[in-house]
Amino acid sequence: MRRMRLGVVVGAAAIVGACSPKDLFVEGAAVKVAEKIAAKVGGEVKAMRVEIERHKLSIRAQDSGDKTKVKHWEYREGALAEPRPVVLLGKGKLDEHLFPLSSVAFAAVPAMVREAGEKLGKPITSMFLSIGMFRRTANDPPTWMLLPEGGTKDGWVGADLSGKITSVNKK
Repeated sequence: MRRMRLGVVVGAAAIVGACSPKDLFVEGAAVKVAEKIAAKVGGEVKAMRVEIERHKLSIRAQDSGDKTKVKHWEYREGALAEPRPVVLLGKGKLDEHLFPLSSVAFAAVPAMVREAGEKLGKPITSMFLSIGMFRRTANDPPTWMLLPEGGTKDGWVGADLSGKITSVNKK
């Protein structure tokens, strides 16, 4: 299974192009990749979800050509793959689940990962940003959730768009 996934990524890299950052938790790496994806999406990018792991960054963003659709953009191991369509379910309004990608402080990723790891006493292996995680009212902004290896069973850390830690759930 792993071998097949790498083959798909390599094939996609030939079509879309390669980027250089391979460790997205180091200074400037997530910024560079997010900017590359935003340029491919075009226009003012509205995101539904952002996920970052050490070697992968994905963004679910509104399709600039058809505002009723969302595409999943994925950068993995130095290559940006062709976007895939996202199947939208439910009766909600798409606009209520989107936020401007420009509002995300990707430069804060390394510091967030370090601080969250210190607070949990375990290294952070993944993080994601979406509107629904800690939403209490319709106007609440998206919130980061940072997870250690093993997921939420070992706790999690929440952060705002600027990268400021807002909650710690240590188990």
